[in-house]
Amino acid sequence: MNMRTSIEIPDYLFKKLKIKVVEKNTTMKAYLINLVERELETTSLSNPEVNKNPIPKSLRNKGKEYKNSIINKMREDLSI
Repeated sequence: MNMRTSIEIPDYLFKKLKIKVVEKNTTMKAYLINLVERELETTSLSNPEVNKNPIPKSLRNKGKEYKNSIINKMREDLSI
């Protein structure tokens, strides 16, 4: 099963990302999937206290907030 999502990123970041995708001769989708996979492999999902990259103040409290029970359910589903 594949999930779809939309995100907003600053224009300057999108431009840098697009340049990197062209340099790597890949697609945006493939490049982003690779980035996410590498990040998830190098960080601990089993320890919710670990937060190497906190959410910037400008983005806090925007969008849907997940309760611990929902996060724990997601962890169970992934056997983490």
